[in-house]
Amino acid sequence: MLLSLRHLVLIGAFVLGASAASAQDVEKIKLKRQAHGKPIALPVDIHWPKTAAARVPAFIIIHGSGGVRAQRELAYARRFNELGVAAVVMDSFTPRGVERTVNDQRSVTDAEMVADTIALLRAVAHNPRIDATRIGAIGFSKGAALSSKRRCADT
Repeated sequence: MLLSLRHLVLIGAFVLGASAASAQDVEKIKLKRQAHGKPIALPVDIHWPKTAAARVPAFIIIHGSGGVRAQRELAYARRFNELGVAAVVMDSFTPRGVERTVNDQRSVTDAEMVADTIALLRAVAHNPRIDATRIGAIGFSKGAALSSKRRCADT
Protein backbone atom coordinates (compact mmCIF):
# COMPACT_ATOMS: atom_id res chain seq x y z
CA MET A 1 0.00 0.00 0.00
CA LEU A 2 2.84 2.40 0.87
CA LEU A 3 4.52 1.64 -2.45
CA SER A 4 1.28 2.38 -4.32
CA LEU A 5 0.83 5.67 -2.50
CA ARG A 6 4.43 6.65 -3.30
CA HIS A 7 3.81 5.81 -6.98
CA LEU A 8 0.64 7.91 -6.96
CA VAL A 9 2.52 10.87 -5.50
CA LEU A 10 5.28 10.51 -8.11
CA ILE A 11 2.76 10.19 -10.93
CA GLY A 12 0.85 13.21 -9.62
CA ALA A 13 4.04 15.26 -9.46
CA PHE A 14 4.95 14.20 -12.99
CA VAL A 15 1.50 15.15 -14.36
CA LEU A 16 1.56 18.51 -12.59
CA GLY A 17 5.09 19.13 -13.79
CA ALA A 18 4.13 18.27 -17.36
CA SER A 19 1.15 20.62 -17.20
CA ALA A 20 3.32 23.41 -15.87
CA ALA A 21 5.93 22.78 -18.54
CA SER A 22 3.40 22.94 -21.37
CA ALA A 23 1.79 26.01 -19.82
CA GLN A 24 5.19 27.75 -19.93
CA ASP A 25 5.11 27.53 -23.74
CA VAL A 26 2.23 30.04 -23.83
CA GLU A 27 2.95 33.64 -22.93
CA LYS A 28 -0.15 35.60 -21.93
CA ILE A 29 -0.08 39.35 -22.50
CA LYS A 30 -2.56 42.20 -22.71
CA LEU A 31 -2.46 44.49 -25.73
CA LYS A 32 -3.62 47.88 -24.54
CA ARG A 33 -5.16 50.27 -27.05
CA GLN A 34 -7.90 52.83 -27.50
CA ALA A 35 -11.23 51.76 -29.00
CA HIS A 36 -13.97 54.34 -29.44
CA GLY A 37 -12.10 56.68 -27.13
CA LYS A 38 -11.91 54.14 -24.30
CA PRO A 39 -8.95 52.01 -23.24
CA ILE A 40 -9.28 48.27 -23.75
CA ALA A 41 -6.88 45.42 -23.02
CA LEU A 42 -7.02 42.65 -25.58
CA PRO A 43 -5.94 39.23 -24.29
CA VAL A 44 -3.17 37.76 -26.44
CA ASP A 45 -1.59 34.32 -26.15
CA ILE A 46 1.78 33.79 -27.80
CA HIS A 47 2.33 30.08 -28.33
CA TRP A 48 6.11 29.58 -28.53
CA PRO A 49 7.63 26.69 -30.46
CA LYS A 50 10.19 24.46 -28.81
CA THR A 51 13.11 25.57 -30.94
CA ALA A 52 16.69 26.67 -30.40
CA ALA A 53 16.42 29.61 -32.82
CA ALA A 54 17.09 32.99 -31.25
CA ARG A 55 14.33 34.63 -33.28
CA VAL A 56 11.42 32.76 -34.79
CA PRO A 57 8.86 33.60 -37.46
CA ALA A 58 5.33 34.25 -36.26
CA PHE A 59 1.79 33.87 -37.50
CA ILE A 60 -1.05 36.01 -36.14
CA ILE A 61 -4.23 33.94 -35.94
CA ILE A 62 -7.42 36.01 -36.28
CA HIS A 63 -10.51 34.29 -34.90
CA GLY A 64 -13.89 34.09 -36.54
CA SER A 65 -17.42 34.97 -35.47
CA GLY A 66 -17.42 32.24 -32.83
CA GLY A 67 -14.43 33.71 -30.99
CA VAL A 68 -11.23 31.83 -30.14
CA ARG A 69 -11.94 28.11 -30.39
CA ALA A 70 -9.76 25.20 -29.32
CA GLN A 71 -10.69 23.11 -32.34
CA ARG A 72 -9.67 25.79 -34.83
CA GLU A 73 -7.46 28.69 -33.70
CA LEU A 74 -5.65 26.76 -30.98
CA ALA A 75 -5.27 23.68 -33.20
CA TYR A 76 -3.58 25.89 -35.80
CA ALA A 77 -1.37 27.39 -33.07
CA ARG A 78 -0.15 23.90 -32.15
CA ARG A 79 0.54 23.06 -35.79
CA PHE A 80 2.48 26.30 -36.35
CA ASN A 81 4.53 25.50 -33.24
CA GLU A 82 5.37 22.07 -34.67
CA LEU A 83 6.75 23.93 -37.72
CA GLY A 84 8.94 26.14 -35.51
CA VAL A 85 6.68 29.18 -35.82
CA ALA A 86 5.28 31.27 -32.95
CA ALA A 87 1.49 31.50 -33.06
CA VAL A 88 -0.13 34.69 -31.78
CA VAL A 89 -3.82 34.41 -30.89
CA MET A 90 -5.75 37.54 -29.90
CA ASP A 91 -9.31 37.72 -28.56
CA SER A 92 -11.09 40.79 -29.98
CA PHE A 93 -14.45 39.91 -28.39
CA THR A 94 -14.04 39.36 -24.64
CA PRO A 95 -12.83 42.89 -23.70
CA ARG A 96 -15.85 44.28 -25.54
CA GLY A 97 -18.25 42.01 -23.63
CA VAL A 98 -19.04 39.89 -26.70
CA GLU A 99 -18.89 36.09 -26.89
CA ARG A 100 -19.73 35.63 -30.56
CA THR A 101 -20.93 37.69 -33.49
CA VAL A 102 -22.63 34.94 -35.48
CA ASN A 103 -26.07 36.55 -35.15
CA ASP A 104 -24.93 40.20 -35.14
CA GLN A 105 -21.74 41.01 -37.02
CA ARG A 106 -22.00 44.65 -35.93
CA SER A 107 -21.39 43.83 -32.23
CA VAL A 108 -17.66 43.86 -33.10
CA THR A 109 -17.12 45.43 -36.49
CA ASP A 110 -14.58 44.47 -39.13
CA ALA A 111 -12.99 47.90 -38.67
CA GLU A 112 -12.47 47.22 -34.95
CA MET A 113 -10.89 43.85 -35.67
CA VAL A 114 -8.65 45.38 -38.36
CA ALA A 115 -7.47 48.03 -35.88
CA ASP A 116 -6.85 45.32 -33.26
CA THR A 117 -4.84 43.27 -35.75
CA ILE A 118 -2.73 46.23 -36.90
CA ALA A 119 -1.95 47.10 -33.26
CA LEU A 120 -1.03 43.46 -32.62
CA LEU A 121 1.17 43.31 -35.72
CA ARG A 122 3.11 46.34 -34.49
CA ALA A 123 3.55 44.81 -31.03
CA VAL A 124 4.62 41.42 -32.41
CA ALA A 125 7.16 43.08 -34.73
CA HIS A 126 8.83 44.65 -31.67
CA ASN A 127 9.05 41.40 -29.70
CA PRO A 128 12.78 40.51 -29.44
CA ARG A 129 12.03 36.77 -29.78
CA ILE A 130 10.26 37.22 -33.13
CA ASP A 131 11.86 37.77 -36.53
CA ALA A 132 10.01 40.92 -37.65
CA THR A 133 10.74 40.15 -41.32
CA ARG A 134 8.81 36.87 -41.09
CA ILE A 135 5.34 37.63 -39.71
CA GLY A 136 2.21 36.34 -41.39
CA ALA A 137 -1.49 36.31 -40.59
CA ILE A 138 -4.27 33.83 -41.08
CA GLY A 139 -7.94 34.39 -40.33
CA PHE A 140 -11.03 32.26 -40.19
CA SER A 141 -14.62 33.21 -41.02
CA LYS A 142 -14.96 36.86 -39.92
CA GLY A 143 -11.20 36.98 -39.33
CA ALA A 144 -10.49 35.85 -42.90
CA ALA A 145 -12.22 38.94 -44.27
CA LEU A 146 -9.63 41.13 -42.57
CA SER A 147 -6.82 40.27 -44.97
CA SER A 148 -8.50 42.09 -47.85
CA LYS A 149 -9.48 45.02 -45.60
CA ARG A 150 -5.93 45.22 -44.22
CA ARG A 151 -4.60 46.14 -47.66
CA CYS A 152 -7.19 48.94 -47.89
CA ALA A 153 -6.23 50.23 -44.45
CA ASP A 154 -2.59 50.59 -45.55
CA THR A 155 -3.34 52.76 -48.59
